[in-house]
Amino acid sequence: MTIDLTARVKNFAIYMPSIQTSSASRIVGDDKSLRDVGLPNNLHANDFNFLDPNNRYWHYKWCLGTAAHFKDERKPNAITHRDPASCVLGDSGGYQIGQGTLGDTKHWGKHAKKPNKIASLWRSSDIRDDILRWLELNCDYAMTIDMPLWVIEQKKGPFQHLSINDLTELTLENLKFISDKRGKYGDIKFLNVLQGKTMEDEQAWFEAVKQYQFEGWSLAGGVGTDGGIYRVLRRIIMLRDEKLLEPPYSWLHILKLSKVRWCPVVTAIQRGIRATTGNEQFTISYDSSSPYRVGGVAAKYAAIDHFDAAFKNWKISAHKIPTGYEFANMPKRMNLGKTYKKLLDVPLLSPIASTLTVQDLNIKNDRMATRTLDAFADEVLINHNVYVYCLATILANEAVYSAIPTAPKDMVAACDIVGAILKSEKPMSMLEDHKNFLGKVVGDKRKKL
Repeated sequence: MTIDLTARVKNFAIYMPSIQTSSASRIVGDDKSLRDVGLPNNLHANDFNFLDPNNRYWHYKWCLGTAAHFKDERKPNAITHRDPASCVLGDSGGYQIGQGTLGDTKHWGKHAKKPNKIASLWRSSDIRDDILRWLELNCDYAMTIDMPLWVIEQKKGPFQHLSINDLTELTLENLKFISDKRGKYGDIKFLNVLQGKTMEDEQAWFEAVKQYQFEGWSLAGGVGTDGGIYRVLRRIIMLRDEKLLEPPYSWLHILKLSKVRWCPVVTAIQRGIRATTGNEQFTISYDSSSPYRVGGVAAKYAAIDHFDAAFKNWKISAHKIPTGYEFANMPKRMNLGKTYKKLLDVPLLSPIASTLTVQDLNIKNDRMATRTLDAFADEVLINHNVYVYCLATILANEAVYSAIPTAPKDMVAACDIVGAILKSEKPMSMLEDHKNFLGKVVGDKRKKL
């Protein structure tokens, strides 16, 4: 029977795994995209497509896709071939813009010390139109194209010598471009990206970009997780009090977040905003690429403990999968859904991985093989990790919002406090009183504010 994680999200804030291009292509290809010799247990490549509501193993309808990665892909993939019932949030590629790895910007490094030249190259390029086209053709929501302010602190990339004013001006031009051109390829909703390392930079950026009305907001850098729960909640209160979380504003996204201790608190914020604005459709989402990096890059699998009264168990851990010649040739089959002392201390309990063995993954049994895993093994680990991360965010919420909470008392108290802050007549004052407690509960690694 299919496990439907979508149904369990209920009215929680939504985790969106940031799907990667190689995996997205493999899971809609033929079986040979994973392994030439046939897949074990009568598996097929499309069994790994969790976005498909008809998936026979498990289903989760949400994901994030980055235009910088997908816009030049010519192969069919899980986003371009998705079911209309799924929901894709598009990342415009601000990180890749800042790194100088997006499209033609890869070749602009030689002009890096000429900020006016870089600005001119950006304005005359087709990058914005390419991004807009991919977002409108493939997404339901998408972030606007921002020029990240953190580029001025790094010593690489073509934009490193632009000033904050230069980056803000280019961003405003991007926003005008989207505002003028939107609807050319499809009808989607856009989220205006907010950023700024300091609160002064954050406010200056906000005052500049808010002139363009879109359908929601995205919190990046210091306005998001880099600034901790205090900065996130502070900005959300400010948006709410300026009536910028009421219709047509319907969505707020927090970039780069999959820490389970944040999940119930973010849900508390979502519920508080719905209650105090009457905007019942208002939704908060958050994303990470961790399941893909942990599985596809590090060949590790994710595991979670019970989200009980001990904060030490509120984490997603990563474990090395047994690999190498001895495991590829071991006569005794090692089921991934069981434990083996000193070899597999934590079982893989996801729907697909639990049916397989270590030997199913270690297909290359030649003594000279430098890597005994293949694309199928990579996809098993990725699929397992995505399942675990999605499930973890749901379980963390259920530990707080079920009829009988199992979460630490401080976690339950923090969620209650967030609700009270949002209902308070003096929310900023109350937030100041509780900011260190909230930071401690979600595990912010920051000094007291």
